[in-house]
Amino acid sequence: MAKPDHVQSHHPIVVDDEIGQNGDYTFTGQDLLANDHLPRGENIMFAFGLNPEATWNTQVAYLRDHGIIYNPTGNNFFVTYEATDFQYSVSVAGGATAVGHARNDFSHAFVATVDVTAPPKPPTPHAGDLLFSENFDNFGQTSTVPSFPANLADHGWYNVNNGGNTAVNLQPHGSLDFYLNTKDTQGFDLLVGHTFTDPTGGQFEVSFDFSTLPGMNVQESLNVLVDDIFNSNIVASFKGVDYQASGWQHVDLILNSNAAPNATHTVFINEQGGSQSTITSIGFAVDNIQVHDWII
Repeated sequence: MAKPDHVQSHHPIVVDDEIGQNGDYTFTGQDLLANDHLPRGENIMFAFGLNPEATWNTQVAYLRDHGIIYNPTGNNFFVTYEATDFQYSVSVAGGATAVGHARNDFSHAFVATVDVTAPPKPPTPHAGDLLFSENFDNFGQTSTVPSFPANLADHGWYNVNNGGNTAVNLQPHGSLDFYLNTKDTQGFDLLVGHTFTDPTGGQFEVSFDFSTLPGMNVQESLNVLVDDIFNSNIVASFKGVDYQASGWQHVDLILNSNAAPNATHTVFINEQGGSQSTITSIGFAVDNIQVHDWII
């Protein structure tokens, strides 16, 4: 739309405008006024919405209701995928012969409508490709038994606690459906890790189920760590005392990573004792561990 020359007039001529049709989703108030005929030497008031005397906060809220967000850093506005058409108003305080009301009276507004083309809606973040899974059902079990001796190392797990012992007793939910008891066969806390490769970088999702077990020391904690075993890398911690008799819980953790695509990560499951003076063979129950790529 060609920009008309500003003309000498006692009232503005405002022109409907367009935003977003050319893929540019930012604008300023001056961008909108550039297409209008504005009288020189008059007291002009401009506002988003129908009230030219609206406060700035009211104008920002009006635009926000139309899916348009104010950016104070750039002193401009950007159009979101939820944006809709909006209006702005211009008023001139002129003499009675000009617009029929007294000078400094902004009650008479000239209104323009802005036709907004919103950008496409971004995809909803969701779990992508499965990067790693473990359900503890494929260690050679052929029948449901009170417990099944297994070695986590046979499925790529390694232990960085208690001399690297990965011998555990898997216990059944039901027919050939087993879960991990987070104590090793000697009754010590497990700190076991398994690697996976994240093809896209950025974020990934760690999911699992867990439960307390009858007779376990409820002062124990179940910790999830990523890429290192130091406490600063704990991304989630669940205290047994908070989950007594709560049944199975499902956990989904969305984790950030600054690593490049195709980086190798390690997810650790850690049973941490609240009382090392009492060693039992009963820990947390953990099952259905999965790591997915997280798509934004």
